[in-house]
Amino acid sequence: MPYRVRVADKAARHLRNLDIQITERIKAKLMWLAENAETVIHHRLSTISFDDEEVYRLRIGSWRVFYHLSHALKEIQVLRIIHRSEAYKDLS
Repeated sequence: MPYRVRVADKAARHLRNLDIQITERIKAKLMWLAENAETVIHHRLSTISFDDEEVYRLRIGSWRVFYHLSHALKEIQVLRIIHRSEAYKDLS
């Protein structure tokens, strides 16, 4: 059973402003992640937490998706979608 993907407001706004091809690549990768969340290796960001939970990173070309994963709820919460040049500068 695939995980549910929830996108935070800030991430959704950023996604809407991207080129359609980039948006489609990101959406496709998120759907792939939802289908494979139980078996894929998630890359944790050691310096960041979200409500005392771990935050993970997904690379999609020059873009980074930061997300929180809940196996108990079978849910992926997308926190940020950001270009790699800015990704690690603005993690507040």
